[in-house]
Amino acid sequence: MENDEFVLPGETNKEIGLAALKTIESLKGAESIIEALDIWREEKLKLAEHEATQKALGKEMPLPPRHIMLQALGCHYTAERFVLESLRKISASDLEAALLLLPFDYVQKFLSLIIYYLDRFQSPELCVKCAVFLIKIHHGLLTSSHQYLNIVEQLRTRCMDTVEKLRTNVGFNLAGLRLIRRQIEEQNDVILFADATQKLTSGKTKRRKKGKTSAAILTIKGTSALA
Repeated sequence: MENDEFVLPGETNKEIGLAALKTIESLKGAESIIEALDIWREEKLKLAEHEATQKALGKEMPLPPRHIMLQALGCHYTAERFVLESLRKISASDLEAALLLLPFDYVQKFLSLIIYYLDRFQSPELCVKCAVFLIKIHHGLLTSSHQYLNIVEQLRTRCMDTVEKLRTNVGFNLAGLRLIRRQIEEQNDVILFADATQKLTSGKTKRRKKGKTSAAILTIKGTSALA
């Protein structure tokens, strides 16, 4: 089982675009995601039933007991966090293979939950990676039904907003590091990364000289041709 190839939806063995193999770790990862999604779904249904009961009776009712796994992890450990932590525990090398093993009904649940995480900026890089991969793999099914198009559209806007926030954070941090570097250089009268800067500058100078030489040769040839 460890070396059995599995096929992407809509493809044959000869047309596999992703060189992925079933491994014990990827199977365990898929099982952990499925188990976490089942617990999340169960908790969601219990809370919905609890709210409906309260509304019907017109009075406050005690919350139903949580799943035993969530109770063991602490009183503030939510089902959404349980799914996210299960996802984080999967290694990067096994993540895509684990996602490929998810049945489509679990893919739908997982994509809905990713919207929840992106709205709260929880593990944004991981969530965007999973969303893009799952939409790419199940694109045909997701775009063939109006039931799923709304999820795809929400993910598209959320992913774009999240990536823009990440770019802003990276740009802000980079500007801060450059400011700190300048302050250190001014205080200590030294140039940080001087060797790397000199190599970069010399490389640019050589390229400029080479470009000027080539332009001069072309000019001379053009002049002689006209003459």
